[in-house]
Amino acid sequence: MALRECVTLGIRAICLLDTNSNDDAETLIRLILNKLVHTICEGHSSYMPNC
Repeated sequence: MALRECVTLGIRAICLLDTNSNDDAETLIRLILNKLVHTICEGHSSYMPNC
């Protein structure tokens, strides 16, 4: 429901879906956070060239 509201209002959103993996494992948490940081920096590269 929250995602639908974001789409309707044109608000960008990031969603994490439940997986069958061990989401408490430090390795998986690091992987998800690294991907998230990389994507944010990639999106802001025109505003923050040294990200």
